[in-house]
Amino acid sequence: MLSGQYPTQYFLEKHNLLVFSDISKAVQKGDVRSLEIGLKTHHRLLLRKGLYLVTQRLKIVAYRNLLVITHKLMNNVKMPVPRVLSCFHAAGTSLSQAELECVLANMIFRGVVKGYISYAHKTMVVSAKEPFPALNESLYA
Repeated sequence: MLSGQYPTQYFLEKHNLLVFSDISKAVQKGDVRSLEIGLKTHHRLLLRKGLYLVTQRLKIVAYRNLLVITHKLMNNVKMPVPRVLSCFHAAGTSLSQAELECVLANMIFRGVVKGYISYAHKTMVVSAKEPFPALNESLYA
């Protein structure tokens, strides 16, 4: 999932990994709130299996996927941070503007988003050609 490839329901059932079903769907849809609920629900199992820290890394992928949806809605390379924050709040996240800017900067640093943040204009500017490179090409994969 960190590389942008998601398991099918058949695969999860076949290998008795249904615990990852809701987590996988949440990451795919950019549903950070459902991802956090799924991680809390299966917290002990993930810790026992040594997967908790790995699954925590899925949050940045979920935020990226939510940003992709936000970018499509705005249909512009210049995205005002307050409007991005409004879209994130509508999706159920509870980030402050400072936290959102930190998440956005982290995504840019990790290479999952190509762009920059203009703090003077409170705007995120993404690449016009390829704003969201494939996850397997980023530093995060």
